[in-house]
Amino acid sequence: ENDSAAVAPAPSNLIILGFVQRDLDCRFFTELAAESWQTLADVAVEIRPYADATQLFDELTAAPNSSTIFITNCFVDPDDRPYLRQHISQLQIIGKAFWEANDKKLLTVSNAGTPSQLRRQFPAIYNFIVNQTYDDAQITAQDPAGWLQENRATVQSWMNN
Repeated sequence: ENDSAAVAPAPSNLIILGFVQRDLDCRFFTELAAESWQTLADVAVEIRPYADATQLFDELTAAPNSSTIFITNCFVDPDDRPYLRQHISQLQIIGKAFWEANDKKLLTVSNAGTPSQLRRQFPAIYNFIVNQTYDDAQITAQDPAGWLQENRATVQSWMNN
């Protein structure tokens, strides 16, 4: 007998990118990641804005649906270290700092279970996160889609490594 009341699972190819508008422009890197992953890896990405870092990291630690991958490119080091200490067993940094400005760094952070799931389910996305690095000081003034068009080969190499 078919149970029609069953809740449909979240799409298994969805990645949620949470972001908070802050002094380091993580919105650019969030939009660039979404554009890259959708264009080059055919992965559905939902950009989800948060009012502040506390709200973002609280939701990241909650990980309501284990089949949905939820990450952020908006971890600001050293400002967000207290969140990492507070949620030491629930949050995990993926890769390394990918952007640095004004003595602060941006890193990608997820729920602790996400990196291994990401590596298994979306190896190209995992590789992108681990290999991404930006050295253009004016990058955040650019359009993410335009930047991707000009740097497609570089981004593809990040995904293939």
